[in-house]
Amino acid sequence: TELFTRAKVLMDTDDPTQWSKAREKYLDKLLAKYPNSRHATEANEYIDRIEMHLAERRAVISAKQNRKPRDCNS
Repeated sequence: TELFTRAKVLMDTDDPTQWSKAREKYLDKLLAKYPNSRHATEANEYIDRIEMHLAERRAVISAKQNRKPRDCNS
C-alpha cells in the first residue's frame, strides 16, 4: 500500500526522528486500517525497532541522571 511505501522510505534512514514520523503518519494508520495486510508483519517490526530505540534512549538518559530505568510497560 501507499502507506507502507511512504513509511519504508522514512524507516530506511538512520534518523530516529524520521522513524517516529513514519509511525505517526503511516504505520499506525496502516495497521489500524489494514491489520492483516501483507505489510502488517514488517510494519510491526518497524514499530518494534522504534520502541526499542526509545527504550534505549530512556535508559541512557536515566543512566546519565543516575536513576533507575523505568519499566516500559507502566
